[in-house]
Amino acid sequence: MKVCRVERRLPYAALLCTLHAAGATEDEYPPRHEAASRCELSREHDGPHIAHLYSRGTDPELWAQWEGEDDEIRFVHHLPCVEPSPHADPIHRWACTLPADHDGGHSWEAEGYDIGPDEGPLYVP
Repeated sequence: MKVCRVERRLPYAALLCTLHAAGATEDEYPPRHEAASRCELSREHDGPHIAHLYSRGTDPELWAQWEGEDDEIRFVHHLPCVEPSPHADPIHRWACTLPADHDGGHSWEAEGYDIGPDEGPLYVP
């Protein structure tokens, strides 16, 4: 599966307020120049783009969601998808890192997928 990877700059003040409300500490905030995210869904997905921002334990995860280049970015909470990769060793199998109701393939179906479930948010310069 090829990943969409459409990139959007995030409104920095709104991002910090949202991260703070989600329980993030200041050392978890991204630098201003890195406040951007890329869509993590499959390239052929329907509906809005979505990018992971923050996780805290078993709480719903924080995601950035947007439709098009000029649309408002919404910060939304989703429960994680728990579908495990059927191709990995059953003991070291990773669950999909996308939201439970995601469109398209699972994260472990992406080309070059090599991140674990404990990786931090995707912030790109």
